[in-house]
Amino acid sequence: MRAWSRLLGLAALLVAAAAKGGEFSPSVVLTTVDEMQNYCDQMVDNALKLNSRNIKFVPTVHYYGSETHLNSFCYRNNWGSCEAPNSANIERFTVLLAKCMKKAVDAGKGIAVLAHLDNMQQYTWRNLLQFDPLEKKGGYSYADVVIAPMANAVNRAIKPGTKVVFTLNGETGKSVSQYSKQWLQLVPYTKNIIQKNKNLNAADVMVGISLNYNKVYGWIDFDSISPAYISQNFDKEWKEQSNKYPMDLPNMKKLYDAVDVIGVSAYPPLYTGFPVDALNTPLKYHEQELSYAGINLKDLIKRGKKVRGGAAQLASSAQQLIVPSTAKHCKLRVPRAASYLCSVAPTA
Repeated sequence: MRAWSRLLGLAALLVAAAAKGGEFSPSVVLTTVDEMQNYCDQMVDNALKLNSRNIKFVPTVHYYGSETHLNSFCYRNNWGSCEAPNSANIERFTVLLAKCMKKAVDAGKGIAVLAHLDNMQQYTWRNLLQFDPLEKKGGYSYADVVIAPMANAVNRAIKPGTKVVFTLNGETGKSVSQYSKQWLQLVPYTKNIIQKNKNLNAADVMVGISLNYNKVYGWIDFDSISPAYISQNFDKEWKEQSNKYPMDLPNMKKLYDAVDVIGVSAYPPLYTGFPVDALNTPLKYHEQELSYAGINLKDLIKRGKKVRGGAAQLASSAQQLIVPSTAKHCKLRVPRAASYLCSVAPTA
């Protein structure tokens, strides 16, 4: 039951933070270059109708490989074509994303980015993917084809006063826990790209890291997928398994000290009257697991780190997103099965 004694008060901190201005922000999820070129403007128009302070962009880069190994990256044009990176299509990706982001910036919105990586060949969980973000694969690294183009797009789109939150990853626990030193290098690298030749307030540009609410490290196996079971057995499994794996926990702690934002990916269903404290349980699981790297989530929040939820689920099928009545102003356009835009604004 290690770490649970430190959980008291975490929920209160988060609820208080939400009361001071938290909101559910709409997301523009872009799974292909085709969506970026043909549908992104409409997605931003839909998001603007929700009157949130920020719009979150989730651009996706794909890779060829397996559940655990990455062989090469590619930019997906449609559901059957994916181009190997080159200077021309990296620039195309950057230009299209910057154009769409600028539409939100010109409307006075802050920009959030969640860098997204998906398997081109099969459905796998990126949390199990073992890769160094600085290592060249097929001539290009994650930093080259994911971080740099997305950060350059932000740089081209923003103006003085624009608030930016750039999350380096989503649910890449195995990579982050093994290659923490390399992910740590991406924090100043990303900020420098975003701020280049811009007269920006340093506090307006925040960089974050985001992991799943449990199975944080990506390495530890459990006999059940039940979150409660994982939490109850985490200490036992950690002691039995952690020494087998190449985790860099000292640098992982440094990484969490260096970032401005801590992302926690979870999928609570949003509904009428959704209470903020419904997020307490996954956050408790998250803090419990992070503590094994010497990371104290409660202390980081007290020191001013921002906590952001990485995902919230409305209700979806492969072909459509069903919108609750509270989100009546959220009109969706779903050009591809996995592309959607919606959010529920908190009720007054």
